[in-house]
Amino acid sequence: MYLSEDEAQIFYKLWLSLLDYTNNKYKLNPQLKKLVSAKSINPQDLIPIKNKLWEDKNLIDEYLNMYCDLHSDDEIEIIKGFKRNIPGTYIIFKHLKKYTVFMSTQDDIKSYGVIGISNPIDLLFSSSMLPVYVDAVLLPFRGKIIYDSLIIPYNISLGSGIKKGLNQDYRESKEKYGTITTI
Repeated sequence: MYLSEDEAQIFYKLWLSLLDYTNNKYKLNPQLKKLVSAKSINPQDLIPIKNKLWEDKNLIDEYLNMYCDLHSDDEIEIIKGFKRNIPGTYIIFKHLKKYTVFMSTQDDIKSYGVIGISNPIDLLFSSSMLPVYVDAVLLPFRGKIIYDSLIIPYNISLGSGIKKGLNQDYRESKEKYGTITTI
């Protein structure tokens, strides 16, 4: 499952605008100009910019104060929602029809139903690769959970004992919280 083409375009327009604002304010990568209209972008170049954005949630308010008039009410609500982001290390546990299950790795394990942006997540991580540890930032988007377009996998192989433990963690998480599909 993934966003419609229109929704994906809206997400990238808003996301890249926020990254442009952050990059311009902090001069993190002066070579990157106008991400919104760039023909291609190296994802590695965005990592320090997105990290700075998520480090300071006030940047979103600053951005909205400056550029509110350039956005529709719907877009403003989407951008405000990004302040509810959930960064962390996750285990991409399994792909289901409606979403991919991301399990948090904190003490109180929660399972999130995450959908892709312009493609299903199973195109990035096939079922045969799962489970896989990743760093990701989960974002709300119109009543769904997506990620901030950058998922960074760890190069870790998991043995059968760990996989059994993860199955147990997933069952317990589902019993306690269900699968969380909105934030």
